[in-house]
Amino acid sequence: MSNGLAPELGMRKRAVWGAFQEREIMKKTKNLRRRSKIRDAVAWTKSSKIGWAGHVMRFADTGWTRAVTDWIPRDVKRIAGCPPTRWSDFFVEALNERCDALRVRPARRIHWSTLSSEKDKWRRCWCPFE
Repeated sequence: MSNGLAPELGMRKRAVWGAFQEREIMKKTKNLRRRSKIRDAVAWTKSSKIGWAGHVMRFADTGWTRAVTDWIPRDVKRIAGCPPTRWSDFFVEALNERCDALRVRPARRIHWSTLSSEKDKWRRCWCPFE
């Protein structure tokens, strides 16, 4: 009886072993980015930009960094349908997406430049979702 089942059992054993190995490979690759310390370029750029903006908005002087942040492009030629974008538009859009994800009502939203004036609130606002 076992001789008739041997090929079937061998096939099932190989299938289970293959599934197990696939699972082990998935475990290894799941944390590959964390273990290799390679950052996602887009996420790193976004977080760097957010950190720099908070730093700049807390400056007390009226230097060029603050002026560039608040700058509104006037005589910039753009193609039709694409209005000139300001640096602050990125933060407005990102903060609105964040508030929508957290289901914060529009009336309770704080303007990003007001929020950036306090370091702890600014960092708490951009911390990863739990």
